[in-house]
Amino acid sequence: MGHKNPKTKGGAFEREVAKKLSLWLSDGQRADLLWRSAMSGGRHTFALKSGLMHKAQAGDLSSIDARSQQFIDTFCVECKFYKDINIKSFLFGGKSGVMSFWEQVKRDAGSVNKRPLLIVKQNFQPELICFDCLDWRAYFEQTSKSVNLLAYFPWIRVSVFSFDEFLQGFRFKG
Repeated sequence: MGHKNPKTKGGAFEREVAKKLSLWLSDGQRADLLWRSAMSGGRHTFALKSGLMHKAQAGDLSSIDARSQQFIDTFCVECKFYKDINIKSFLFGGKSGVMSFWEQVKRDAGSVNKRPLLIVKQNFQPELICFDCLDWRAYFEQTSKSVNLLAYFPWIRVSVFSFDEFLQGFRFKG
């Protein structure tokens, strides 16, 4: 029984999220509006160290079509898929992968004047989507009443939803 390379697993997850978000932004018409950023956002990080700004490369996903440009101009999207993200610790105030991922996407988003958006998955668990809880409603219109807010953390400004439920129940206002 072999082990999957974590980089391969992360890249596959980013491609899956890019397709899901593309279909969502295009009302199911196109799966190719978004794709992985160069070096999974690393190009932006390295450029910053040199005093350069690669705003289009911030985060894990970039727009490759005009129909997704406003979404990517608004949100810095970070995608994380790990064996164990310590979700229980996140929910109850301990050290967790989710907290470090959230801090990372907040830093990256702030560096390019975008809103943070984190999509995170743990093995054998559904994907979660996390937003800045103070203003995410300004960007999305609810289209279904069946979407449940899974968690709300005002002290770190995070609202957490099931990713699939969110995509079914909300629309980007852009």
